[in-house]
Amino acid sequence: MTINGKKNRKTHWTKHFKAILNRYDLNDTLNQQDHKELLELIGYHDEASDKIGCGVDHFEVVIEPTYGGRRFEIVRIDGTRQDFSYIKCISKPKIRGDHFQEVMKAMRYEIIPQVIAFKEQQYGKKTYVRCA
Repeated sequence: MTINGKKNRKTHWTKHFKAILNRYDLNDTLNQQDHKELLELIGYHDEASDKIGCGVDHFEVVIEPTYGGRRFEIVRIDGTRQDFSYIKCISKPKIRGDHFQEVMKAMRYEIIPQVIAFKEQQYGKKTYVRCA
């Protein structure tokens, strides 16, 4: 995988983009260099054109509302927002067909209430828990 003219392994890019994600405070806008790299990275997403939409104005670091973790969010030129998984871009799934992906998506959706209940039981009503 090549980003910013540098070719590296997936493990390198995973660490690299995780470091970028953790470098910013919540709701911060990424600097120009990080913006450029994320823009290149999103090209690897299997839904890149849908994610980009009318064009990317900037990226922000936000809290993922369902699970409470940090994530990147695209803010488009028209002001609309779109979630963005750097992991999905780096770890493009092996092509197994639409049916497999739809089944996996349905299974993940079905357990959301249990995941939320578990997190609330473990962490209370905190929306963000910092890992050591």
